[in-house]
Amino acid sequence: MAIQPIGPAKPVVLVDSDGHQFDVGSYVPVIVVNADNQPYDLSIVTSYDAGAFYPSYWYTVITDNMTNVTYLSYAPTQGMAVVVTDVVISADAVTYIDLMAYGNPQPLFRSFLAANSTVQLTPRAKLKLPANTRLCGQASAAANVSITVAYYQE
Repeated sequence: MAIQPIGPAKPVVLVDSDGHQFDVGSYVPVIVVNADNQPYDLSIVTSYDAGAFYPSYWYTVITDNMTNVTYLSYAPTQGMAVVVTDVVISADAVTYIDLMAYGNPQPLFRSFLAANSTVQLTPRAKLKLPANTRLCGQASAAANVSITVAYYQE
């Protein structure tokens, strides 16, 4: 099995909920081929590292004040639950960020941030919210905050 580029590098642009665009780099489209240089059937590939291998959703919040409870996920499909796989949090001022299920003030996760710092949360066990509940966050102090959450529904 080998990886071959099939085109030139293309830009990667993320768009936040307000429509702001962020150029975050580039990617090169590739194709995976077998020893005979034929396209490899990736539908039979499974996850070998016990990591994520399912459809994911991405939700990004960029704000200058998150002292009120703020949504960090879309509303799940009726009867489904949000399962968080990854969270990246950045802040430009000293604060702590609580992640919680909407309507429940008890934090699922609290991250203390120094000024101009970033933290990543990648739970290896399920961080699963109750059915029909959105993930929310709240900061202890006003700060420029960026939070990106990756999750799936089950």
